[in-house]
Amino acid sequence: MSGDILSRVASGWIRACMAVTAALDVLVLFSVSLFGGGPVELFGFIVIMVVFGLPLTMVLTCLLSGIPSAIVIWLGEWLAIRSVLFYAGAGAAIGTLIGAVIFPMTLPPLVIFAAAGCLGGVVYWFAAGWSAGNQHGDDPTDAPLRRLCSGTSPRSCAVRRVLWGR
Repeated sequence: MSGDILSRVASGWIRACMAVTAALDVLVLFSVSLFGGGPVELFGFIVIMVVFGLPLTMVLTCLLSGIPSAIVIWLGEWLAIRSVLFYAGAGAAIGTLIGAVIFPMTLPPLVIFAAAGCLGGVVYWFAAGWSAGNQHGDDPTDAPLRRLCSGTSPRSCAVRRVLWGR
């Protein structure tokens, strides 16, 4: 990957990790506000959450999602996949994988982690995935998966329609 692509991909991944961190921490704050004590206890929890919870969640999100995200990002760049559905689905799968590692055999956290991962995938797509495989500013028609659809009409190639959103 060239420097421009690497900076675009790294920026998108960091933004996705920040979105997942924000979603998980807002959910924690919301659940504590519903079941917590009075305003003084809630304010103290918010201060502790901002000082310790946000940075810790961000670091853990980056550490746990780094390798699976790198594989998905590399695959998306190599195959020039620009569909938001690909990145949202991959984010949900990564979130479910991380949730299963942290909370084995518990369904509600898995759903929460899958939704947060889906949000992260959409944020990555907005930041970097919409131009995947575009190394030189042109349309990457020589991507390996596009070769599967060469010589066929766009209507008959379901792979192209699903993965590229075209």
